[in-house]
Amino acid sequence: MNLSLELQKRRDRFNDPRVHLPPPPLHALRECLVKNLRIAVEQRDNRLHFRTLDGDPCTLEYADAYRVRRTLHGVEGIGVQQWLRLNLSLCRHYMRIDCQGPTPVIDGLISEEPSQEQTLKNLAVFFNLSNAAKYTAH
Repeated sequence: MNLSLELQKRRDRFNDPRVHLPPPPLHALRECLVKNLRIAVEQRDNRLHFRTLDGDPCTLEYADAYRVRRTLHGVEGIGVQQWLRLNLSLCRHYMRIDCQGPTPVIDGLISEEPSQEQTLKNLAVFFNLSNAAKYTAH
């Protein structure tokens, strides 16, 4: 018995190229955003970076769930009390507004769903609610 051939057979059995592992969640979502929705996405530091239609920068990262951050530009003059009132309604959707810095940031938590389509719907809800908060504050 040739030992190197036996080792090669065992290695091939565990490294079967026909076995397809699903991509990591962040990579899968990036592919969907780029290919299906045609959103320009840059991946850096295990985060996705992109902009909304009105130019707000966003980051998306994954750690047991998707964490989304959207920096709201053009609303820096809105008072803290206005943001705090809006924050109460966003909390029901696992979102919050951080208005401690010079520019408000909306954070959201989106659970990973069994289907990519449902995850995208939840991401759309985040952007719809953050848009509503941004334009309600004006």
